Amino acid sequence: MPAAHAKLSPSGSSRWLKCPGSVRMTAEIKSQSGSAAYHGTIVHQAGENILLGKNCETGISIIVNDNGVNKFEWLSKPQFEEAKNYADYVKRLVKKDKNSELIVEMNVDLTDIAPDTFGHADAVVVENGNLHIIDLKTGASLIASENNSQLMLYAYGAYKELEIFHDITSITLHIVQDNAKTGTDRSNNWSITVDDLICWIDDEVKPKAEEALKEDAECVPGESQCQWCDAASFCPTLHKHAESIIEDVFENLDGPEEIKSSGDTLPIESVTKFLENSKLITNLISAFTQRIERELLNGNDVTGYKLVKGMKHKKWEDENLAYEKLTSWCKIDDVAPRKLCTPNQAEKILGKMSTVKQNKFNELWTRPEGELVVAPISDKRPSEKPAIDDFEDLDDEL
Repeated sequence: MPAAHAKLSPSGSSRWLKCPGSVRMTAEIKSQSGSAAYHGTIVHQAGENILLGKNCETGISIIVNDNGVNKFEWLSKPQFEEAKNYADYVKRLVKKDKNSELIVEMNVDLTDIAPDTFGHADAVVVENGNLHIIDLKTGASLIASENNSQLMLYAYGAYKELEIFHDITSITLHIVQDNAKTGTDRSNNWSITVDDLICWIDDEVKPKAEEALKEDAECVPGESQCQWCDAASFCPTLHKHAESIIEDVFENLDGPEEIKSSGDTLPIESVTKFLENSKLITNLISAFTQRIERELLNGNDVTGYKLVKGMKHKKWEDENLAYEKLTSWCKIDDVAPRKLCTPNQAEKILGKMSTVKQNKFNELWTRPEGELVVAPISDKRPSEKPAIDDFEDLDDEL
């Protein structure tokens, strides 16, 4: 698995397309990869091994490239299952046409967009004139394939290389996201025409890439581009933007003493205005906290802060011994209660079912109606009206 990243990488395109200045800001900052990112690296390597026909199963040791360093890692059962789900998805696309071509970890050349620009697509399949770009995501948050700039850039590079050998008439982008954390299969796909993809590259990507490589490229703060930006806690433009949000929301309010004496309350308009930008503020607080943590871990003093040991829950020294003792003192259901698996877990255990078995299985479960929750107006779910108690309204009228 390749470890290098381009200056204008497809994986960071959702950031630099919206904030050209972030390329300059992040250039001198070392990215901090956490355990979730490393888990993703292991699963990606396992998925690659399966597709290439290499020995890959639960409990074996695989070689993982972690930022240029090869490490041996034991593959856990959840990691293997996640990798297998991805590999099976890719194989289903390949089987659609006996003349399909599969390229695993395709090196995508994007130097006609900007110098030294490239990427690595997890899997590329060409079948019957259809170009498929498949990307494995290992997190819990839903990632959409629709208008996904990372996959669109992969598609552009792959199309340029493969159009010589194939008559490509359509492009489909696939996100494979089927793991224990998601609770269900969140894989999704979206199609785009070759003409629309090229227009997007020419009209949007190339101008933004040119701007991003300038020394005086402007920083443009925003929720999506700042969320995963390594420079968020260093960016004065973002800091000023956050301050302006808070000042703007509360600018028309009197001081606390005046509000207390007059009996005024915070208007709903101020509440909704603040919530519109609350995620950006929350992400900035998280970035500031991580920056302080890094300073302290590096042995630097930060006024007002220190490192302390976190609280840990009790755990059994020997689970088998604890089980033996506890079941001799208590009822087994009290110390080791059994719980029926969920329908989603059962589907994973049962695997592919016949039509008859699938129909019988579907009769066993139902999906309860969700509670009403607050969502921004941009949410794609239809708006719901609350059930109003007509009897209460009648009492009020009387």
